[in-house]
Amino acid sequence: MNSIKFLLLIISLSFSFSRTIKFTVPENLSKAKITVKENALFELKMDGNPTTGYSWFITNDDQLKDYGIEPLDLEPDYIPYDTSGTLMGSGGYFSFQFNAGPASSKSKVIKFVYKRYWEESEYDKYLTIYVNVKE
Repeated sequence: MNSIKFLLLIISLSFSFSRTIKFTVPENLSKAKITVKENALFELKMDGNPTTGYSWFITNDDQLKDYGIEPLDLEPDYIPYDTSGTLMGSGGYFSFQFNAGPASSKSKVIKFVYKRYWEESEYDKYLTIYVNVKE
């Protein structure tokens, strides 16, 4: 029993020391500005539903290196809102994680598109995130 309490204490401490800054982007936005400290880890979360064939993609990943922003993975994690597994086809959110890189006087830009990878459509949604990185 004591080992379970110790394990729970370690898990709760690891969550409290998490240094990743989390931003949830409202669904109706096409542009947003965020501010993070230099070399901070940050996460961007956007609503979506891959059962429709749509996913979020970074469209300027080749420029991120020039900005000093490092994506931890170019493929987002998808987390469904319904964790019971009883609501087939329900939505969730896509999560992208980045390292902010060095401070800069200019905004760094991350561009996304929500689309089906196999087609261009008038229903594609575009999102631009301006990242201010401060000391």
